[in-house]
Amino acid sequence: MAYFTIKTANDLLSLHPDAAAYQNDWQKYQAVVEGFSALVDLKIFKQHSRESNKNFLRRLSEGYGPNYSEAIINIFDYYMLQSEISRKFGKLAKFELWEIFQKDSDYYRTDYNIFLNQARKKASIFGHMGIMVDMPIVKTDTQKESIERKVYPYLSLYSPLDILDWIIERDYLGRPELVALKLKEWDGVYKVWEKDSWRSYIIGKKGKAQLLETGKNRLGEIPFVWLFNADKTHYIGESDLKNIANIDVSMYNNCMQIEEIIDLAAFPMMRKPMKRQGEEGKEDRVGPSAVQEFDPSQGEAGKPDWMRAEVSEPIKAILDTIVWKIAQIYRNATLSEATTERTSAESGYALSIRRDLLNAALVAKAKYLAEAEERIVYFWCKWMGKEDWAKDIKIERPKRFSVEQLKLDLENAILGKSVIHSETFSKELQKKLTREMMGTGLDDKTYDEIDEEIDSFSPLKVPEIGEGGEE
Repeated sequence: MAYFTIKTANDLLSLHPDAAAYQNDWQKYQAVVEGFSALVDLKIFKQHSRESNKNFLRRLSEGYGPNYSEAIINIFDYYMLQSEISRKFGKLAKFELWEIFQKDSDYYRTDYNIFLNQARKKASIFGHMGIMVDMPIVKTDTQKESIERKVYPYLSLYSPLDILDWIIERDYLGRPELVALKLKEWDGVYKVWEKDSWRSYIIGKKGKAQLLETGKNRLGEIPFVWLFNADKTHYIGESDLKNIANIDVSMYNNCMQIEEIIDLAAFPMMRKPMKRQGEEGKEDRVGPSAVQEFDPSQGEAGKPDWMRAEVSEPIKAILDTIVWKIAQIYRNATLSEATTERTSAESGYALSIRRDLLNAALVAKAKYLAEAEERIVYFWCKWMGKEDWAKDIKIERPKRFSVEQLKLDLENAILGKSVIHSETFSKELQKKLTREMMGTGLDDKTYDEIDEEIDSFSPLKVPEIGEGGEE
């Protein structure tokens, strides 16, 4: 029996209750990173009750803002890219199809490390991402043919907006298990996965669901990986923009307010005599400009030709508010340490707490990414019939981050090598320094070769006096 009964377009478009609850938040997070135009398209900005349609449209066409949401995501991305990754793939490392996969992980020629970095960065925006480890519907008879035709499991990335519905059941041990999943592809195709099968649909004529393809899922489980960003509630991750997106939107409004003040109040106003009710006289004609009436009974004192427009104070007040909001953005993101300016004096203890909070956030990201990568490799091996290989794979990411971590690690390494006289320690230190210095600049195969060279190298040992000599 199928978990999802698909007959109409509504059956394809229906959402899991959690997905429906977070749709607006996810759309906002995506738009606030993309910038002002995306927020306009999402109709985030509202028209003032006494504002003309013409002026509202003008505001939207000329709006701008600092886009600190994107800056926050990029700062987290920078920290994560500096982290050391330790991967031990065992037999898989020398498997030729795995080597090909690492250079083209999604059939769009995306390097495996770059794909993971993109997935992690998007998880930072949305709170989580989904990664499907799929296999082409192509039959090959030998491994040589698979290599020649480059047939191997590949990765597809899904944002929460494309993960429409899912069903979780408990297995015999009480552990949650994904038994059904409904996804939206980039080309408008909808795909339904179950433990033993998959089906693909499009929305056809008259709003009916049209079945395109169906096939057997020979894995016996859905090869879908949830990549979480930070804290999670069941299958919903927490975005880094949770407490930031609304502040960023308010700063766009502030920037538009400044432009309104400059356009409408930063220039002198013309005055004209006011007419009392019932008073005869020809009506004055004025153009579409800022005009203020005056009382003729006050004489010359009541009708200066021009009046000054005091605008510096409200503009300064708005700018001060923006500066305060920027500080709150960094504080909410636990990234105050990433800024070079301090808005107030802080104790060393307070700074230490902030550093620990930032470290905890980065460690959580690294932990979830390592867990997701292990699941990716597990499904990849299972598709290839090499499930036993996955048991020997170990992926580790750092458990400590710091702005000056790399510098301190290098200093400690140099000191450690001078005082710890151990060949094993020296070799492990060289491996660590290699990864610290090169980061993701080298692929796993190259790192493995370097490790083998380090392990096989034996330093020249100078014999001490009397050692090995003849008496």
